[in-house]
Amino acid sequence: NSIFYIIQGRGAFGIVYKAICKKNNKLYAIKKISKKKIREQKMEQQVMKEIQISYKLQHPRIIQLYDVINETDSVSLIL
Repeated sequence: NSIFYIIQGRGAFGIVYKAICKKNNKLYAIKKISKKKIREQKMEQQVMKEIQISYKLQHPRIIQLYDVINETDSVSLIL
């Protein structure tokens, strides 16, 4: 469980939130991407491919992708 408490930024496809996990007290970024905007730009396959690649990447200078939440109108990336 997490609490969204600050909007960090907005982009062409969505909003980035700063969140803290109640279980481990760690700070995360949550990038919420609009499915409507992904479809409008015909980028469904590209976004899915980037998610798959991000899961595999583990490097101290690359932001870690921890989880993906697939919702009705958006996809949320837990970073």
